[in-house]
Amino acid sequence: WRILRVFQKFFRLGQRLREWPAAFLWYRSRGLCPIHFQQPRRNILSTSKSLKSAALIAITAAATSILIQACGGGAIAQTISDADVIEGVWDSTITIKDCTTNAATKTFKGAGMFHRGGTLSADNSMPPPSRGAAMGVWKRGTGSNYMANMWFMRFNADGTLAGTQKVQRALVLGADSNSLTGTLNLQIIDATGAVVQQGCGSETAVRVY
Repeated sequence: WRILRVFQKFFRLGQRLREWPAAFLWYRSRGLCPIHFQQPRRNILSTSKSLKSAALIAITAAATSILIQACGGGAIAQTISDADVIEGVWDSTITIKDCTTNAATKTFKGAGMFHRGGTLSADNSMPPPSRGAAMGVWKRGTGSNYMANMWFMRFNADGTLAGTQKVQRALVLGADSNSLTGTLNLQIIDATGAVVQQGCGSETAVRVY
């Protein structure tokens, strides 16, 4: 039986070999080549690989976006919906007052910027050698009410550090969103960190940008 099976295999192989030239000539007579029929399969495989690569890239991008949000990266991708109406540049007029008598002791101009995310920077028309740039934070309260805290360094006439100053501001945004009014309390601190003077004041502001 084993010998018979071997002869059957050789017989079938011989039939296939005899049929191959005829099939090859039939394809050639019609301008075709059996080898060409392998190309679509390669294209399909290539397309399949491209689709798999594209899907992998899309999945990776989505996973990265989710990871950024999970790690607190929302601030990196803030949208317009995150904006607060107070954000922008403001031109202010500040009046320093005696906390007891409410009498004005000094008036000067100021410029401030409310940044998205709750930080602010400010400057004023006082002589630059006497103080540094102001930096701080802001937070919205109820309705049109805001709180803002600022801090800057103060310098003596000879350029040495005199101390710092802290300013607490209570602000109200106007109905037109282009004006501000507010009150402020300040602390003048010496180089050792001791509070040496306190003050009060008021301010009005109009939007620049």
